[in-house]
Amino acid sequence: MSFDEWMKSVDRILIGKIGLSSRDLADRDWWCAWDDELDPAEAIETLIADPDDVETFMMNELFGA
Repeated sequence: MSFDEWMKSVDRILIGKIGLSSRDLADRDWWCAWDDELDPAEAIETLIADPDDVETFMMNELFGA
């Protein structure tokens, strides 16, 4: 899967869970997660937090993971 296809999957998950895309969030090293062959859901949990735990997710987004 190309990086662009992978990012579309990341954004589908984020938009479905929290209503925001990766572009709406603080910068994260998505490229390294893709290069490390993490699946999109694993990358989101690794770089930010579990999007099902909205409170922790948003705290990490606001104050850094």
